[in-house]
Amino acid sequence: MGFEIEKKFLVGNYNETLEMLKKDFGKDAVRSKAGFWFAGNFTGMECMTSLPDPKFFKKELAMIKDIGEFDIPLQDFQYARLRIVNRDRYMITFKSKSIQNKMEQNVEYEFELKKNVFARILNFLSEGNLVFYYNIKDSIEFKSNDMKIELSKINDLKDSYLEVEVTGENESLLKNKLGKYIKKFDSYSLKDEPRNYSELSYFENRNALKNMKVSQYSKEALKEINKKL
Repeated sequence: MGFEIEKKFLVGNYNETLEMLKKDFGKDAVRSKAGFWFAGNFTGMECMTSLPDPKFFKKELAMIKDIGEFDIPLQDFQYARLRIVNRDRYMITFKSKSIQNKMEQNVEYEFELKKNVFARILNFLSEGNLVFYYNIKDSIEFKSNDMKIELSKINDLKDSYLEVEVTGENESLLKNKLGKYIKKFDSYSLKDEPRNYSELSYFENRNALKNMKVSQYSKEALKEINKKL
């Protein structure tokens, strides 16, 4: 288990920001991440623009824990996320989020999976849970000490975003670290963005989603993830 403290920014100029990051932080890595967010508290009839807060229940976690042989306590989370990175790495993350002082503070457990285990977990999740959000996130990543920086374009959003995050076991220490680190970006063309990507997507794509049920959305998402497998 770990804490993830993250600050997200709306990027004013993508190309300018990328050049500044290369100058300030050096070597970068390119990542393409297809992420699928599952929750178990939806009936399927909810409208995508008025979903209740997602919940992923410990009874579902108990089954997944057996499939993946994870070391994780049985508790409720907000969601379980399956993610395929660069089409050759397979991840599962159990996460609960909160926003404090415009910073995203997450409790998370994350595991890398073999492809066959990933497929088994996907089959299980598909039977009793629904995908309430998915995206393709193309990122350029930089690292500086224990800080990770991602400059990203998201397939369902028109703008680009910069995320600065630190992870570890001591929540208060991480908050202090991140507060100091983000001062490095004072000269960048950035604007605070406290909303998560699902909230941003629901707002930006509200016209397309206003008549869509979560069951239909989830069905389309499952088609996408199976294509990538």
